[in-house]
Amino acid sequence: MSFDNCIRRFDVPGTIVHGAGCRQQLPTIARELGATRVLIVTDSGIVKFGVADEIRKLLESAGLSVAVFDSVQPDPTDANVAAGVVALDAHRADCIVALGGGSPIDTAKVIAVRNANPGELASYMGLHKITCAGVPVIAVPTTAGTGSEATKVAVIT
Repeated sequence: MSFDNCIRRFDVPGTIVHGAGCRQQLPTIARELGATRVLIVTDSGIVKFGVADEIRKLLESAGLSVAVFDSVQPDPTDANVAAGVVALDAHRADCIVALGGGSPIDTAKVIAVRNANPGELASYMGLHKITCAGVPVIAVPTTAGTGSEATKVAVIT
């Protein structure tokens, strides 16, 4: 019996921080990644409930420049990604904080790599097709379900 066909690769984020109040570590984690200008990628619900503002203030109190991009819709599209890239460039962000459920987290992942990986978004469908790293992403999940914060995969329509 040969095991050569059984070898698989499973990529996960390097660090997972969890526990009550762990969001207080966001500024430290952002600084460890070299961040000075952060783009929060989220949706209107997270803004409406004040969560985005809390995170923005937390990061700003540590001296980071912060902008909020809240135009992510459920089941995000390539148009959401394109608008997010414009926001990333306009703020000259060097780090993204993805705040919310799977849609903002998936959108943030793709926004982060678009400048370093030009061309049609569809050309990156499949595993290991993104060759150049983008800006770092810190995922702050506010829901349980998709597990988007635990993978490098993103679902964009």
